Amino acid sequence: MTLSKINRIFAVFGIIGFFFIISSFIGAVSKGDNPVTFISFISILAWVFLMFGVLAVYLSQMENMRVLGFISTIIFIFAMTWTIGSIAVHEFAFPFIYDIDPSMDLSKVTESELPSPIWEAEVTSSILFIAGSGLYGLTIMLFSKTARWPGVLLLIVSAASILKYVSEELALISYLGYPIAVSWMCVKLLKTGTPKQTNVT
Repeated sequence: MTLSKINRIFAVFGIIGFFFIISSFIGAVSKGDNPVTFISFISILAWVFLMFGVLAVYLSQMENMRVLGFISTIIFIFAMTWTIGSIAVHEFAFPFIYDIDPSMDLSKVTESELPSPIWEAEVTSSILFIAGSGLYGLTIMLFSKTARWPGVLLLIVSAASILKYVSEELALISYLGYPIAVSWMCVKLLKTGTPKQTNVT
């Protein structure tokens, strides 16, 4: 299988991740009969698929993206992995803690009121995501040969993540802007293909 084919498969995963994020967002807003755990699984799966999309975009243009591309991709993927852990803690650990001690309903407290080490993990997750999306967006904007506007969107996402507690609109941009940018790049990758057909087997 060629690297180009692998990239295309990863790009499809990235696009699927976008639809999963939209589905989990609609499910969380509407609630309805969907169990919270089901929505959480969809959200986690979405982030995993989006990681493949980010990796596909980098691998398809790694020569153009240079050292900054490598560093930003590593940071961004690490940030997404940390975010998946954060989602898992919120959706699965918090209810367990509440069952043990009903006085600790962590789902209803603000981030600054979370106990240690959960608070530190939340802050680290936010910092990593801001840095990762910002650096990756800057790399795409400067060096991408196929889609630079998604890089601009990722820079906006990074800025919105810093200010997401100021307004709900900025929080929404932070949450939805990222999967939109990644799926946008994945669609471009599928349309333009990968320049080099490198055999990996």
